[in-house]
Amino acid sequence: MAKILIVDDEKSLRVTLQGFLVADGHNVDVASEALEAQRRLMAGNYDVVVTDLVMPGLSGGDLLKAIRASAPNAQIIVMTGVPTVDTAAEAVRAGASDYLTKPVPKAAILRSVATAARIGAVDEERRREQEAKERSQQELRSTVWRLSAANEKLRQAAAFREDVEQIARHDLKSPLSVILGVPALIKTAGSALSEEQLSLLRLIENAGQRLLDMINLSLDLFSMEQGMYTLRPESVDLLRVAQEVISHNGPLMRAKKLSAVIQIEGRPATATDAFVVPGEKLLCYSMLGNLFKNALEASPAGEPVNIRFTRGGGMSVSIHNRGAVPESVKDRFFEKFSTAGKEHGTGLGTYSAKMIAVIHGAQIEVDTSAPDFTTVTVCFPGAPAPAVSPAVP
Repeated sequence: MAKILIVDDEKSLRVTLQGFLVADGHNVDVASEALEAQRRLMAGNYDVVVTDLVMPGLSGGDLLKAIRASAPNAQIIVMTGVPTVDTAAEAVRAGASDYLTKPVPKAAILRSVATAARIGAVDEERRREQEAKERSQQELRSTVWRLSAANEKLRQAAAFREDVEQIARHDLKSPLSVILGVPALIKTAGSALSEEQLSLLRLIENAGQRLLDMINLSLDLFSMEQGMYTLRPESVDLLRVAQEVISHNGPLMRAKKLSAVIQIEGRPATATDAFVVPGEKLLCYSMLGNLFKNALEASPAGEPVNIRFTRGGGMSVSIHNRGAVPESVKDRFFEKFSTAGKEHGTGLGTYSAKMIAVIHGAQIEVDTSAPDFTTVTVCFPGAPAPAVSPAVP
């Protein structure tokens, strides 16, 4: 059913056409002149306008323009008793769907209105699709704008964070330079120092230098997060790095009565052994240091922590300890801020270890398959993936 307006100054034709169309199921209004037609068009939403071209007060072309202005989406069917090329051209310019000659047969008007209604329905569907598309595009533009604004805030926050970190590093370095300089001054002061005193001064120097290196490392970790870090590889003996890590964790090991065992290819490491991989020493120290410290903190008192080096198509190092990974962090062991059961834990140790491994092109995995044991393995490029095997204390 279509909503139709018939515009014609002949009452008999209006009544006849209205009867045909109403009987065909349409909703039909009539207008006897152009002004009345405009009022009806502005007040109602018509699907089809059936109009004569010769009306009092307006030319055929002006009438069609007025109809199109008042009802831009309505389909127009033109009727005329005097068909000419000019009136046909005017109908085409107005976008008329049909051009009928009076007297109009019933079949012709019904067929023309049905066709016009179908065309109008298709056009209306296209308009709705276009409007929906425009709304979607507008929503997309709004979303892009919001994401861009959020991204800019994140960029500003990252820049602010970097500024704060640089300030913190500067403020930490100032007193640290004194700590590093005093032992050298004491040693050159000329007074005799015992071997124990010299050993303590070396310990202060080493700890201070290590702290300075870790402060500098913090900026490198930030660069890794941003995907901007460039690795500067050199030959690094991981065996020596592991020995340094063990030495620097001596106080914690003594406090918990823990021991550390270094094995290479299944046997105890000797002074002549080496395990060289391409990488950056400070980063490798940080990675092994974090993993080893985690193992110490998780181990029960009196237990050994094993550091195992293996070759075979590549290089891998495993840190093995008694102590199960808590269920709450097992599935997010390497995620940022993942920690459990540590009073002062930050949840950054394993996260930074994974970032460093990835920067080196290495694979890092945790194996918790053996009850009450944990093994973290780092496989450098070319190394086989860690095999799951029964843990050995």
